[in-house]
This record gives sequence, structure tokens and C-alpha cells, in this order.
Amino acid sequence: MHHRPPVARLSIDTKELQAWLLTAKAGDVLEYHRGALAIDRLPAGGRLAGRERRELDAVADTLWRLANTGQGHLLQRRHGDGDYSYLFVLSSRSPSECTR
Repeated sequence: MHHRPPVARLSIDTKELQAWLLTAKAGDVLEYHRGALAIDRLPAGGRLAGRERRELDAVADTLWRLANTGQGHLLQRRHGDGDYSYLFVLSSRSPSECTR
């Protein structure tokens, strides 16, 4: 039997991310993507169309910067081959600091 990878799905766009950051509390968890992040961000050969891929790039880059400054943690949960949930957990810093 041939295994088909699951469909990639962007869970949140940049506008929704900013709204979440303004209201989230320490320990809140955001699933921002379901799929295979490295593959789905590829301009050619990825599983997302142009606009959705660019949104994923922007969301992932923003959350990466926040994690690198200690404002949150990036995690992933494996569901199966090529099927992961990508999560961001807000740290104890104020969410308003995340939007600066």
C-alpha cells in the first residue's frame, strides 16, 4: 500500500498571530502549522500555494524570533510520517512585549 503524506495546513496567518499575541497568557499554546514545516516552506516542491506559503514563512519567522529572545518555546508533535503539529508556547513574559 502506498503512503500519501497528509495535506499541509496553515493554522494561523500573520494578522491572527498578532491578535493571539495580544491576548495570550504565559503557558498558552498555539498550533501554527500542521504538516512538515521544512518541506512546506519550500518555494518549489512544497505542499502550499504561493500566498499560503508566504504567510507560513512570515508566521514561522516571527515565532522563531520570539523564541530566540526568550518570549516563547517552539515545539513539535509527531502524528505520523510528514505529519507534525508545530506549536509555540508563550513564556512568562508579557504578550505585549511580543509585538514590539
